[in-house]
Formats: sequence, C-alpha cells, structure tokens
Amino acid sequence: MRVEKAKTVALVILVTSSLLMSGWLWLGVGGAALAPPTPLGAERATRLEGPSLRELTAPERMIIRRAGGAVYAYPGSTVYERIWEDGRLAALVVAASEERIQRQELDPDELQRLREETVEIVLPVRLSWSSWLLLWGGSGIRGVGPAVDRLSIALQDPTRVVAWAAGEREVVTMRLPVVPDYVARLLGDAELPAGLPARPLQVSSEVSLLSGIYVPDIPSVPRVICRTARVDPEEMAASFFVDRSLVRRIVEKDGAVIYTDGQQGLRVYPSGMLEYCAALPQADPGLPQLGAALRQLCDFASTHGRCPPGCFLAQVSIMGGLPAHQGYSFVFGMRCAGLPVLGPRAALEATVGPYGVRTYVRYLRELEVHQSRLPLILAAEEAVHLALEVTENPHAQVVDVYLAYYDPSAPTWERQLRVVWVVAFAGGRTVLVDARDGTIWDGGPR
Repeated sequence: MRVEKAKTVALVILVTSSLLMSGWLWLGVGGAALAPPTPLGAERATRLEGPSLRELTAPERMIIRRAGGAVYAYPGSTVYERIWEDGRLAALVVAASEERIQRQELDPDELQRLREETVEIVLPVRLSWSSWLLLWGGSGIRGVGPAVDRLSIALQDPTRVVAWAAGEREVVTMRLPVVPDYVARLLGDAELPAGLPARPLQVSSEVSLLSGIYVPDIPSVPRVICRTARVDPEEMAASFFVDRSLVRRIVEKDGAVIYTDGQQGLRVYPSGMLEYCAALPQADPGLPQLGAALRQLCDFASTHGRCPPGCFLAQVSIMGGLPAHQGYSFVFGMRCAGLPVLGPRAALEATVGPYGVRTYVRYLRELEVHQSRLPLILAAEEAVHLALEVTENPHAQVVDVYLAYYDPSAPTWERQLRVVWVVAFAGGRTVLVDARDGTIWDGGPR
C-alpha cells in the first residue's frame, strides 16, 4: 500500500510539473517562487556582432530638393552616407535639442515651405521626439514631445532643423551648433548631387494630397530572390540552453521542434522561423530605459544566431498592466537594395521587460539581389487612385508615396519579391499596390 501511495504521489507531482511547464511556456506565467531566469548568453563564448542603435534607427530614405529638381538617396548610396555620416548628424541634433527646442504648430503654407530647398530625412518609424533623443544617445526632454518621423534641414538656413510627421501640424525646431559638412557642400554647389532622380507626385485636384510629395523617377528596380533560411534546431537549442540535461524535446506533427526547461521555451519551425518565451518572475527590478531595452534585444539576437541582415526598427509600443507584465514591444523590418521589405511576417518581433527579453520571434530570410531588373509598369499616380478605391474614402489624405519590396511569405523555399508602391494616408493606414500588375494588399498601420 505504501509503495502504491508513493507511486500515486510521484505521478501527481510529475503531471502537475508538466502542466506548470506548459503554462509557463505558452502563457508566460510563473509561480510565486520562480526565480529570475539566468541571463542568457552569460556562459557562452560565441557571439556575433549585432547592429548598433544608430544602425537600427538610421533613416529610411532622404530627398534632396533644389530649385532645379530633386533626388532620392537610399541606404548604401554615397549621398545618403555623407549626409548621415554614420550617426554624426543625429549627435548634432541631440546636442541642439538639449540646448533649446521650440514646439509649435505650423499652418499649411508653413508646412509646404518645409519641403522647399531642403534635405528631408525620412526616419524608419514614428516616435515621440524624446524617444528619438534617447535612442540617439541623449537624455531626452521633459515631456514626450510630438511623434515625428522625419527631419528637414532648410538649405537657406542650414543650422535650423525641424522634426515633424507627415500629415501633422505640430513640429519641433532646433538650432544645430554647426552646419553639417555635406550640407555645407550642397550650399556651395549649384548642381544636384548624384542620386536617383525624383519628381513631384501629380494627381487630379480631387485627390487630397499633402504638398511636396516626390517619388523616384526610375524605370526599374533590381530583381530580388528570397529564400527560406535553413535552421538546425539542435544548434539553435544549444545557443539558448546552457544545461541540456534539463531540457525536454518535443517534435510536433508539422515538423516544428519544441525545447523547454520549465523556465524558457523555444520552438523552431521547418520554415526557419523560431519563437522563444521566458517565464515571468514575480519580483520587479524596474523597467529599463528605451535605449537600454533595445540594446538588450540586440545583444540577445546576436547571442542567439543573429539579427536579420539589413534590419531596422519599424515599430515600438509600451506594454502596461502589472509590473511583471510591463515592457516594450519591438518590431524590426529589413531592407534590401536600399528599399524596405514588407510582408505579413516581420523580420523580428520581441518584448523586453524588467528581466530582459521575454518573447522573441525571428523570421530569417536570405535575399539575393540579381543584376536583372524589374520594370515599373504602374506609375505612382495610378497606384494612388487604386489605393483610394480600397479605402472607400475619396477624401482620405495621401501623405506619402514610396517604393518597397513585398514578400507574400508564400510556403515555398524560393520566391521572387514583388515591387510595390506604398501609399500612406493620414491616420497611419498604408495600402500596397504592385507596381507591375496592380495587385493590392492592405499594409495596415505604418
């Protein structure tokens, strides 16, 4: 009887432990006595160098406007690199903001003048001005400031910088301590710099259009082939778990492999995508600053494989709730041949809380740029009219139009990326229009 009773107790303990592990893994909930997870990577020697904060927050594109025309500059181009100077321009902006800034509302005429004879720097994500300063190494400002996604430097007044958002009237202005080197060179040269030619977007007067939108005036873009990255589940598990003797391994029917030690869980899919989550400790050491949280995520990604190549910060949000549940939610996009690669799956999504990275989803793709090119059959103006039909609101204001690649994430090992016109509307909605056959996708909020 005693033996049978002992067996029953042991069975109950094993079943309960299994249920708790599953709960911690998929729901992210831990027991009151759960200790903080050991910082991952602390005992590992292998670590790939990850992108810096300035690389992750570098501009998406630039438009240089002169009286004689305009040009586009994308990441990797000479003009782009000379203007951004590996983040030196961001450092100048931080220095100017910590001296003195001015918040003001501009009327439509003043907003239009922001885009005349300027260097316009389009940032990859819309964030409060204080958040931008923190990410660029500053101490922030009192109050969050308006959300902005671009900087304008007037060539007629090159120490004045205006931070603003397309479709919004509130701006932040500041004075740089010096004129940026390359901007000074632009002032001394009457010619446009070498770059992709751009032209003003011209649509019918019935369309509500933010003034000053320029689009690339090019006939084609490079052809890009996307391949699903091959991932070895055992190698990935070795980078996440120090003591493999405590790890359970489960193979699912779809071929995905799950690893868990009760505090952490990892799932590796045949497609190369991986998901990670950690249990939530009850203690709360306090939420890290935004820049520190993003650095933790970069270190984590570099320790556990790598960040997707060409990745950039595409979205940030703050999670509320109980202290243990608070944190930041990050979404990374990726670029290829200078253009963002859009699609239903982000390159990387993660949440970072008081104890570090809590959830982590990475979708790794290998992109190959070919010498052959894809002609742009559909003009930007046609794309705008098609996008307006989808919104079912003929009065929706168009605030931006730009080129991107689109990956439909089809279940094939190899596929060609599509090239699309991205039509952005006031309020944040975007519509993607295939620049070759007019196929439309709803891009959701920017």
